Order: sequence, then C-alpha cells, then structure tokens
Amino acid sequence: MTPEEEERVIEQKAMAIIERSDALERLEKEAAQFIGTDQYFDEEVQMIRKSRRYITAEQMKRFIEDFIKNNSPRTRLEYESDTNLGKLYPDDKLNSLLTRYSVGSEIAKYVGANRQGVHITLNPRQLLIIQKLIS
Repeated sequence: MTPEEEERVIEQKAMAIIERSDALERLEKEAAQFIGTDQYFDEEVQMIRKSRRYITAEQMKRFIEDFIKNNSPRTRLEYESDTNLGKLYPDDKLNSLLTRYSVGSEIAKYVGANRQGVHITLNPRQLLIIQKLIS
C-alpha cells in the first residue's frame, strides 16, 4: 500500500471506532433512562400493593399519556374514558422500545405491522371485547 492508502485506511478505522464509541454512549444513556423508569414503576407498584390501592383505568391512562409525552411524543393515544376503549398509534420510537425490550410477544405482533392503530382498553373487564375486535 502507498502511504496515502495506509493513511486513508487508518482514518477509516479511526472513524469506525469513533462511531462505535458514540453509538455505545447513546445506548448507555437510553438504558439509564429506562432503568429509572423501571425503578419508578416498581416503586409505584410496591406502594400500591402495600396500601392495597389499585390503579384505576383513568390513572393508568394518565400514566401512559405521561410516558408517551416524555418518551415517544409522536405516538398517539385515542381513548374514550366512558367506554374504556381506544386505539394506540405507536410511533417508530415506541415500536423500537417494545421490540427491544420484548414487552410481550402478543404486543409485538400487533405493533409495527398495524399502522391503523392497536385496539386497547385499560379496564380488565373490557378485555374480552377487545379480543373480539382484533380477532
């Protein structure tokens, strides 16, 4: 190799190392963000168990809306509190999060493939209705 070719190869390898380092740094920052979210959620669940106060559908809706606003702002949630039925239109970031963290194989098969929204309910009594809608 000529000295110019050697220098070009060295520069390419240096750029690849820098890009990989930047990617790892971004991944570490994202992981730290979700570790904090997991810890917050775990603490909330423990507090609810201890006090025997269970989350209402409206509280769950607010929790999800807050999560979407802070972590996946292009995601859209359309939800009717009076019927406890709605649709979630996940953006690419939420799709990626759900896939990356394997949040239930059932969710993963609807998310990403369904740009028409995913039917949801926050009321466990409505689950049978939702299952019939998506069947």
